[in-house]
Amino acid sequence: MTAPSQISFAGMPWMTPAFVRVLLSKKPYVAPPGASIEPVVLEAPRIKFSAAHLQRYRDVCRATGDELPPAYLHVVAMPLHMQLFIASRFPVKVLGLIHLRNTIRVLGRMEMQHPAKLQVRFDTMRLTPAGQEFDFTTRYEQDGAVKWEEVSTMFARGPAPPKDSKRPTIERSNHPDSGVSTESLNIRTDTGWRYARVSGDFNPIHLTARTAQMFGFKQAVAHGMWSLGRCLAAATPQLPRTPMQIDTQFKLPEQVFYADAAAQLARARQASVAAREKLIRLMGLWGSDTQFKLPVYIPSQALARTWPVGNGADISMCTPRGDRLHLAMQVRSLS
Repeated sequence: MTAPSQISFAGMPWMTPAFVRVLLSKKPYVAPPGASIEPVVLEAPRIKFSAAHLQRYRDVCRATGDELPPAYLHVVAMPLHMQLFIASRFPVKVLGLIHLRNTIRVLGRMEMQHPAKLQVRFDTMRLTPAGQEFDFTTRYEQDGAVKWEEVSTMFARGPAPPKDSKRPTIERSNHPDSGVSTESLNIRTDTGWRYARVSGDFNPIHLTARTAQMFGFKQAVAHGMWSLGRCLAAATPQLPRTPMQIDTQFKLPEQVFYADAAAQLARARQASVAAREKLIRLMGLWGSDTQFKLPVYIPSQALARTWPVGNGADISMCTPRGDRLHLAMQVRSLS
């Protein structure tokens, strides 16, 4: 493997210029056949935390308690994530990717009053029957020790569906019959905007019904990491103590595949690239391996269910009727 390219920042870079470059990117939606990954490491050696920013995150995710919300540091790292996506060594267009899985390891207590070293590393691409998976790792250090790290897995569909592909089926919550704590969640009309202002993620599918409809969705769709953070907030009393690991699978339905294809088709028409082969690729609606089921629409209602397991807790976010899954989460103690 090629030695990683190092990109260092004296402070956290601005999000707006990076977002403009993401929108104008001419990278492909999938890496070309035979492409090899060139690792890249982005680093901000001394970042400072904002108590006001943390409070805004707590407000939008309803997070309480003295501990740092487990998913908050993902939001803090977003400026470096955006810099990764526009780096020449990141091989594909980020707007065509789907957040498939997320693993967070809370390894020690972060002190908000002290600066931290932040590092984002990209070095992994996997080929699957349905497409390509890309992993990038986010890591925080304080006092020379790793206190928090995250592996995010993004997915890009391949240029042709596997021969045995099937449309995804709706997955339902597998919670037990007893011992389950349930909280009703009211996803307000302004949820997408409020989380966007905290995270810097202004993807138009999250903001209004009108902007979401431009990309094939009937309503705005909540940020996946908001759903993750909100469910962790609901489960706070049952979470294990640090150190712990949080594994999350985001569940989206077949409609997402239609929406993504429709958006890509519209872009193709606007760019006058209506070659038959490309249209066939854009309309390929496959990928049962992705395990995507149902998005969280804005506004809507949902249920956060939490139940204890031997060394932690399982969490599901599902619809009030039918228990159709939005996400499934396993939180386990690492001690």
